[in-house]
Amino acid sequence: MKKIIFLTLFIGICCMFFVGKIFAYWEWTPETNKWTNPKYYVAETSLEQWTLAMDVYKTGDYESALREFQKILENFPTSQEASESQFMLGDCQEKLGLPYEACQSYQKVIDKFPSTNKLKEIIERQKKIADYFYNKKSENMSITEKAKGIFAISNWEKAANIYQMAIKNYPYYEKVDEMQFRIADCYMKLGKYETARAEFGKLSIQYPDSAWIEEAEYLKAICWLKESIKFPNSEQIFENAIKNLEEFINRYPESEFANATKAELKKLNDRKIERIYEIARFYEKNEEPSAAKIYYLQIIEKSPDSTWAKYSKSRLDNILKNENKN
Repeated sequence: MKKIIFLTLFIGICCMFFVGKIFAYWEWTPETNKWTNPKYYVAETSLEQWTLAMDVYKTGDYESALREFQKILENFPTSQEASESQFMLGDCQEKLGLPYEACQSYQKVIDKFPSTNKLKEIIERQKKIADYFYNKKSENMSITEKAKGIFAISNWEKAANIYQMAIKNYPYYEKVDEMQFRIADCYMKLGKYETARAEFGKLSIQYPDSAWIEEAEYLKAICWLKESIKFPNSEQIFENAIKNLEEFINRYPESEFANATKAELKKLNDRKIERIYEIARFYEKNEEPSAAKIYYLQIIEKSPDSTWAKYSKSRLDNILKNENKN
C-alpha cells in the first residue's frame, strides 16, 4: 500500500513539473479569455502584428522580433507593413551577427516590393556589408567559419556577390565605380585572373571618369603577371604579361605604380632572356651549334649588359673554337 501511495505521489509531482513546463510557454489574455502561446500567436491585423513586432524589437530581443516580423510576411504578404517587415528582417539579422543573410533579406525587399522607398538605404547597407567582407581578414574568422573550410563561401566571394547585387539594384549610385573596382579585386584575390581582368576592364568602359581606372589598369596587368607564374609553360600568357606591363608604363609614365611596374617588367624580361639562353643551350647540347648561335646572338643583341649576355658570349667563343678545330 505504501508503495502505491509513493508511486502516486511521484507521478503527481512529475505531472505538475511537466504541466508547469508546458504552461510556462503560454500566457493568459483577458481580452480573449484564452491561453495563447506568444511564439505562435498572430494578431488579427497586419498593423497590430507590426506594433507587436516593433515592441519586441525595441526590447533588444532581435531573435524574437525577427520571428514576429516573419509572421507579417507569412500571414499578411500584401499588406502595407509587409515591405517594412521584410526590411526589418534584414535589420534584425544584422544585429544578430548574420550580415550575409541580412543582405539577402534586404534584396528581397527590392525583388518583392520594387516600389519601396528604402532603395538607397538598402544599397548603402549592402555596400557597408560588402565592405565588411572585403576588408575581413582570414585570421578574424570565427572557429565555426574556419571549420567549414573549402565548403564555405569565402569573404571575397561574399563581397563580390553583394557588390554585384548593389550595382544591379542601383546602377547610378555615386560609389558604383568603387564597387566595380572591388568586384574585380575580389576575383583577383581569389586567383580568378581572367574574370578579374574582365571586371577591371569594365571601369574604363562603363565609368570613363572614374578615379579608380589607373589602379584598375595596373592590377589588370598584374593579373597577367600572376597568371604567367601560375602557368609558367604558357608562352602566350607570358608575352601578354610583358605587353600589358609595357602598355601601362607608356600610358601612365607618372603613375604611383610606374616604378613597381618597371620592376616587374624587368623581372619578366630577365626571365625571357633566361628562357632564350635555355633554348640555346638545348641546341648546343644536341650538337646543333648553328641554331644555338642564333639564340646566343639574340641574347647579346637584346640584353647586352645582362649576365646572360656574358654567358652567351662565352658559349659563342666555345662554339667558334670547336668550329675552327674542325
